[in-house]
Amino acid sequence: MSAIFLSVPAGIYLAYYATGGAGSGIGFLVLDIFWFAATFIGLRKIHKQDIKRHQEWMLRSYAITLVFVTFRIFMPIFVFVMKLGFSIGFPAAVFCSIALNLSLAEWHLRRKNISSKKTSPKTTPV
Repeated sequence: MSAIFLSVPAGIYLAYYATGGAGSGIGFLVLDIFWFAATFIGLRKIHKQDIKRHQEWMLRSYAITLVFVTFRIFMPIFVFVMKLGFSIGFPAAVFCSIALNLSLAEWHLRRKNISSKKTSPKTTPV
């Protein structure tokens, strides 16, 4: 968490100088805000000893952390394979990476919550 809280201000500063122009700068700025928010909320949940919610928010934080990996997969596809050009492909890769990773995290959390409801024992009043 400390590394994230140190990286976010640097990321916000670097977003203004992003290689892909204004679109990618905005994309990285949004990414930094999401990254900070998810990690901060996870930290607050653990301080309140809400373990389940802490785990959910930290999963979101990990998903956002992995955007940096997913971006490196999408960027060459958008820029070179789909020939969108750097000014469109670069920010599109940022936004698609955020959307994909957070969607997968939310899908996993919802699937996990649904399966835990099905397997939880039902209590009957005595």
